[in-house]
Amino acid sequence: MSGKKSSEKEIKKRSMTGEVMSRLIYNKGAMLGTAILLVVVVMCVFAPVIAPYDYDAQDVSLKFLTPSLQHLCGTDNLGRDIFSRLLYGGRISLMIGFVATAIAAVLGIILGAISGYFGGKVDSVIMRVLDVSMALPNLLLAIAISAMMGSGIRSAIIAVGISSTPKFAMLI
Repeated sequence: MSGKKSSEKEIKKRSMTGEVMSRLIYNKGAMLGTAILLVVVVMCVFAPVIAPYDYDAQDVSLKFLTPSLQHLCGTDNLGRDIFSRLLYGGRISLMIGFVATAIAAVLGIILGAISGYFGGKVDSVIMRVLDVSMALPNLLLAIAISAMMGSGIRSAIIAVGISSTPKFAMLI
């Protein structure tokens, strides 16, 4: 009985982060997923070093090759190495995700803090605008914002960031 009480006290002494980390460490599926995710992120970040070929180098004589030791994922219709293109594409996807999340977090924290600090009519106006934007699907709102701003990665990042802002604002 006393062993049970001491283990309960031990658990209560741990922080929430410590508790989450200890549960994750013992979950084999979570650890495998984390390891795979880390490998993919590291490979994408170091794509210039890891990629065996230039991502836009064309050799039409090598088109539509199946996966092999020379071309791990094969080649496309212009003879470009698909593995190299995946690594470089992953870099752009990671950049879009991180920057868009940072934009959403900053805007959401600002709007949420203003709303919480002033309260009353200011809070009501900000929250109703956020409610309306949350009624639309995120992707549809991002496409509409991107269409207004024009094409390109920069407008896509800003559009995804703005369309994700209400979640952060509501949380704050």
